[in-house]
Amino acid sequence: MKNSTLPRKYSSPKVKSSIVKHYYENWVYDESLKKYMFRTKITPKRFVDIGEPACFRCGYYPQRFIKHDYIEGKTKGSPYLVWNKADFLERCHIIPSGLGGGGESDNIVLLCHRCHSENPNTKSVKHYQRWMDRGKSDYEIGVDQINQLLEDYGYGVSEDLANVFLKVLSGVGIKSKKKKDAIKRKFKKFQMENVIMCGAHKEANMNSFVVSLIQFCEKEGLLTKEHQADQAQIKE
Repeated sequence: MKNSTLPRKYSSPKVKSSIVKHYYENWVYDESLKKYMFRTKITPKRFVDIGEPACFRCGYYPQRFIKHDYIEGKTKGSPYLVWNKADFLERCHIIPSGLGGGGESDNIVLLCHRCHSENPNTKSVKHYQRWMDRGKSDYEIGVDQINQLLEDYGYGVSEDLANVFLKVLSGVGIKSKKKKDAIKRKFKKFQMENVIMCGAHKEANMNSFVVSLIQFCEKEGLLTKEHQADQAQIKE
């Protein structure tokens, strides 16, 4: 049965690969401005590589996506097909169907769940573009979340504290590759024993990740009273 609430001209949103193909085919060099421009309804803020799917607004892509064999999509048939496997991206109408928007590729952007949930339902393409342009990157959003969580757990944000975390996560400041790998493995083991991984892909949420990182650094003696914002010991 057809949905009578949809406009007559409405058509189902295209598959992700055809949406991406539409944007790339309309990314052209403007001789007068001496730069590439999109001839589409909306200009994506972050749109880099055909073979590396990411949110059009914040650039989000999960780590599991990098490790998966999705990358094979670059060499098997059309390079756009890899986008069809990006289950973390959602098709989002620029102008909603309820406000007369259609399902053609030019009225669709690919967003992560967070950006899709914040996406403005408006008929104004101009204001939608403003929302798109002013969006923070996934990295910036992550940093803001971590900083807020550190304050929630009684730690002040500082370069020294960041270096402690980078030492655990990436081995920054450790010259020996063997020791770098050892501390990363040790933290991963600690995380598996102290954090419940949730969801279909068994990942820790941001809050759980940060608290496990703090606990590990405390256990290893990497954090001191000076790192704490209130200069008070955190009691177990």
